Amino acid sequence: LETDPAVRRALLTFIVIGAGPVGVELASSLRDLMDHTLRPMYTDLDLGRETSIVLIDGSERVLPQMDERLSKIAARRLDQQHIRVVLRTLVSAIGPGAVLTSEGARFAGRTIVWAGGVGPNPLLKGLDIPRAKDGRLIVDRTFRAGERMDVLALGDAAAFEQKGRPLPQLAQVAVLQAPALAANLVRLIRDLPLVPYEHHAKGDLIALGRTSAGAQVRRLFGVPVGNIVVGGLPAWTVWRVNYLTQLLGVRNRATLLLEWILSFFLSRMAANTP
Repeated sequence: LETDPAVRRALLTFIVIGAGPVGVELASSLRDLMDHTLRPMYTDLDLGRETSIVLIDGSERVLPQMDERLSKIAARRLDQQHIRVVLRTLVSAIGPGAVLTSEGARFAGRTIVWAGGVGPNPLLKGLDIPRAKDGRLIVDRTFRAGERMDVLALGDAAAFEQKGRPLPQLAQVAVLQAPALAANLVRLIRDLPLVPYEHHAKGDLIALGRTSAGAQVRRLFGVPVGNIVVGGLPAWTVWRVNYLTQLLGVRNRATLLLEWILSFFLSRMAANTP
């Protein structure tokens, strides 16, 4: 094992840049991995004390694009997991084993993960179609890009505005848009008028490690239920049930459910290679 304290500290420091859904879930999952999987495998390491997980973001709070109540739930959980959250901090450079901020601070760590957002597919740059500042194609309410009848776009490729704001680049948005775009594509082929799309978000889910999550529920089985926010085990249950219902077929759902039950009571399968 490495005996130099500085090298050892850097090896056991994990830096995640971006406190959006991906960054928060990753940081929380890393701590969960340390506590429940790696600790029994590496008994000569004090993973609880020696490992350090740092989450850096330029926003005022974690999960800035989500409900503020979800942000508070996530912040409390990250604090419980002893994850260092550094907010209102912009990253200016990433070097070998270190992250530098615009204020001159330096965070040393051998594992650095970028979770600061996604960009549109480079293919879009070659299209002669108006784009938003972030590079997404500007589309109308029927998904037409640049008022062209031969190009439709959705999801991360489209800057779809509703109530004056573009929809977030989340999987839920693309999944909900897909059937509407497909229907408009059929109407386009049949020379029928296109139908404007109205986005109705189901809510937001954020996994926060073992048996913990945050959930904002707006619609349940297609029915509006207001704006309910829960955390902890109830939210974790909602998160699991939601993903279970996304699978097709009873067999697939039963297999996954059994896997979840076994993983809850048994340790994860992991390979300890020399």
